[in-house]
Amino acid sequence: MNEHAPVPADPQTAPGGGLASAFASDLTLLARFHDRELDSATLETLASLPVAQWLSLRLQGPLFEEASRLIETALGGISDCANRAVLDELAAEYAAIYLTHAYRASPVESVWRDDELLERQAAMFAVRDWYRHFGVTVPDWRKRSDDHIAHELEFAGRLLEAGASAGQFGDAARFLRDHPLVWVPEFCTRVSQRCRLKLYAGFALLTLAYIHGLADFLGQASGLDMTPPPLRLSAVAPLGRSTPTCADPP
Repeated sequence: MNEHAPVPADPQTAPGGGLASAFASDLTLLARFHDRELDSATLETLASLPVAQWLSLRLQGPLFEEASRLIETALGGISDCANRAVLDELAAEYAAIYLTHAYRASPVESVWRDDELLERQAAMFAVRDWYRHFGVTVPDWRKRSDDHIAHELEFAGRLLEAGASAGQFGDAARFLRDHPLVWVPEFCTRVSQRCRLKLYAGFALLTLAYIHGLADFLGQASGLDMTPPPLRLSAVAPLGRSTPTCADPP
């Protein structure tokens, strides 16, 4: 990790017994930011607590501090979370990032990893193999592909919970390393640099800080090297269904 990477909490200070579930809840919250537009109830809930209290994995460092500053400044400037104009402005920003791709930052892995920058390519099929192995399917891959950031974050949480009973975090570590950790930093960095509203820039940086912190924790817990593979799949494997799956050795 680089010098700006956050420092995760000591595992012993995290919620006892429910460590994996707590971190899975963190990932569900982060996925929510990338999944759909914000509503007034969500805004009110977010504004009621400082960012440091949103997550069970405690993060430190410049990246997390900047994310917190952006988010808390933005939320502090919203006097009425039910204001239609505020909600419309946030909805327009969500659309610019996730629907119209106005900032040229795709929320799906394939675009970042395919040599021709296409959706629903080898990365999606590799992620789908992971899902299938663990009995997971997405609601409609034609509307939102398997490798969308919201799906990948939620699935990482499922893997954490699945491995918790045996105290094994290898699957979650491998999935995080081989998928989100490869491309989500690129996505989050571009969004934070190009988007118009501080709140979404903060969400992007918070997601980036979190996956780095979680990778550090999982690397320590599993003993795996968490260095992600190269961004382009063609640098590590032929394109197509021969892309490594979760059943392949690390």
